[in-house]
Parts: sequence; C-alpha cells; structure tokens
Amino acid sequence: MKIYLNIDAFAKDLVANIQQKGYENAEVQNVKKNNNTVLTAITIKPENCSVSPVIYLEDIYKDYVEGARTMEQAAEYVIHVAMNTNKPEYESAVTDTLGTFESAKPRIVARLVNEERNREMLKEVPHKKVMNLAVIYYVQIDDNASTKITNQLLNHWGVTVDDIHDWATKNTKNVGGLKVVGLQQCLGEMAGLDVGLDCGDPVTIMTNETMTNGAIYMLDTEILSEICESKGVQSLGIIPCSVHETLLLTNVDDSSVRILVDMIKTVNETEVSEQDYLSDDLYIFDYKTKTIDIAEDNELACAV
Repeated sequence: MKIYLNIDAFAKDLVANIQQKGYENAEVQNVKKNNNTVLTAITIKPENCSVSPVIYLEDIYKDYVEGARTMEQAAEYVIHVAMNTNKPEYESAVTDTLGTFESAKPRIVARLVNEERNREMLKEVPHKKVMNLAVIYYVQIDDNASTKITNQLLNHWGVTVDDIHDWATKNTKNVGGLKVVGLQQCLGEMAGLDVGLDCGDPVTIMTNETMTNGAIYMLDTEILSEICESKGVQSLGIIPCSVHETLLLTNVDDSSVRILVDMIKTVNETEVSEQDYLSDDLYIFDYKTKTIDIAEDNELACAV
C-alpha cells in the first residue's frame, strides 16, 4: 500500500484512478466550510448534467490510512456515489427547487455559526447577527443534500434576508425534527436502557433528530420557555457544545459561570473540531424577559 504524506497527494492519485476508468470529468476541489476550514472533495460531472454531488474525501482517506479501504475500493466507492446521484431527476430536483423563491421557501432552513470565524464567508451570504453568532440559511434539497443560500441566489429570487429568515424560522423545526432529551435519558438510550423521562434532570441536550446543525434551536425562545416551564425554573444556562447541539443547565449559580466558561473553552480546544466549533461563551436565557444574553462572571446565571 502506497503511503501518502497528506490528503492532497492521496486525492491526486485517486482522481487519476477514477479518470483511468473512463470518468475524465472527475476533478479535485477544495471546498471552504464552516469556520474557514477547507475540505478536499471530488466531483464527477457528466456531460448531460449541470450539477453533481461533492464527495468529501476525509473519511475515505482515513479508511485508506487505517487499511480499511484500498485505492481501488476508494475509486469504486466515489464512482458509485456519483453515478447514483448524477441522474436527470437529481438535476431536475435541484434546478426546480432553486429556480424560484416559491419553490425553495418550504425547504429553507437556518443554521448557526460563529460570527468572527466566518466573516469572509458572511460577506457572500445573507445572514443575521445574533450576539457573537450568525444565522445563515440553506435550502434542503433532500435528506442528504443541501445548498447554501448566497447573496447571488437571494438577488435572483428578488427577496430580502427577512423573507428567508421568516421561512427558515417556520421550517427548521419541521425539517430537522427538534430533539430535547435529558442527559441521563440520552446516556441510558446509548447504553440500550429504558430509563424513562426525567423532567428533573439538570442537564438537557437540545439538537435535531439527525444531530446535525441542531444548535440553531438555542435561539428559539418559545422552545426555551417551554423547557423552563416543564422544569419549573426562571432561566437556563446554554452551553454551545458545537454547531450540532447545545446543553441546557438549570443549576447554575453566580459562582459557576467562570468555571463553566473555562470548561467550555477547554472542551472546544481538546474535543471539538475546528469545523464544528460554535462558541467559547456561556449563554443565559431569561424566562421572564424571553431574552438570551452572553453570561457575565458576576451574573446570577440561572436561578432555580
């Protein structure tokens, strides 16, 4: 097995292998993602199609390095994914969905990112700044494919960021499927145990059914209010674990804010990938005012 020093060298040989099999339109792309990270991908665009899937290579490369997949198997896998997606009906679904705002609006969803680490990207997309975060918008083509809404697409539709934000607010819970579960219950489910519901669990996980890009729900004051009511508390501490999920705390007092912020920073530095990073801050939802703010060290964060 050939040893590669990096994914770029691997991608070069992989695309050459695919081209030798007759797919001359295969090419390597570097795709900029969340927090200015760059992923390596391959696309194979047939002559009769104007769109094609982006097949990311990070997991494929990892399998190759660990001996779980040969170069030949990697090439066959990429071709299989591309050919099962590069069909007229897929192109039709994309163009029909994105063609007009009327067709796209039922599929518009919102995602949450860090504002500072995405400033270059935010110049190119409609967004709303919320504290030190930013809400951006995607069109969910199907269960496996989505496309980011750019300023160019917004202008093509002839609508405003407020228009897409309103639809994203309506759609996000329906498309993603809100999932709110106590930490104890979640751990029990992972262990295959039926621990039942526990409204007294001081830690709640909030995400969506796919556990992907579910941190956006931390801005939904209606959901947060319902959780406060179910737990009988007047506020919640919100830990942004990643762009995918958040933790909600009920037993946070003034002395705990700095400890929690330090913990959040440590976990982000050691456990969270750069692409999934959301924030180093602790946020506070106040049930009475229905507002969310960044916690201060001297703030009584979460009174039970």
